[in-house]
Amino acid sequence: MHFVGSNHSFALQAKPEADVLPANDDYLALSDASVANAYIEHLMDETVGNWRRTLSRATLWALVANTAYIKWTFDQQRHRPSFMFCPSVEVYVDPYATDFEKARWVIHSQFMDPEQVYDLYDKEVKAPQLEKADVLKTQLMRDMGYAPVMEGVTVNELWMLPNRRYPKGLYVVWAGHETLFGPVPFPYKHGKLPFTAIGVVPRPNSPYFASPVSFLRAPQTELNKYHAQRIAVRDAFALYKW
Repeated sequence: MHFVGSNHSFALQAKPEADVLPANDDYLALSDASVANAYIEHLMDETVGNWRRTLSRATLWALVANTAYIKWTFDQQRHRPSFMFCPSVEVYVDPYATDFEKARWVIHSQFMDPEQVYDLYDKEVKAPQLEKADVLKTQLMRDMGYAPVMEGVTVNELWMLPNRRYPKGLYVVWAGHETLFGPVPFPYKHGKLPFTAIGVVPRPNSPYFASPVSFLRAPQTELNKYHAQRIAVRDAFALYKW
């Protein structure tokens, strides 16, 4: 636990932060970038989406279980983007993909309360569909600081990118033998699976592993230099003698 705690603290020191850069030097582009950046900061606030807590939980799980996921979707009820942490024991990725970026589909399997299923999908879960939680998984989640329920229903979400069999992609939600939603075409035009994998990166010719945040330091430093230069230029041209 001391090793995990120290590496967790080290990883969060170089945590990625969202930023919106202007498309050009036009003052309207600068204004649009500022508005978009303010909206992202609003979504990441502790009272809205709580991005820092989500990233902290995903990083901790990646250190303990090697891989974690962050799910990015659009909340139809709140009418805004949302994100959530998904442990690797709940995400099933295309087994033929050599890495996550090449995955054709992802299944997110959640153990949910029947009342929550009714609130989300307006369908009553029947008694034969109720099941007991996996004992080992429940103990692991409890040791990680969560409080999983012991009885519920497994809800599966399938996200499939457009392919030859499904030209428009596929999205469907089911529990047991009952379909809760869909099937419908892939809902996002960007053509990306709404998941981000956070895990260790293997070093070449080494049996050891390194956290991916070590590879993010260089672009983060470059971004900080960009902002520093913009601030310096702004302050210089703000002086009357210039």
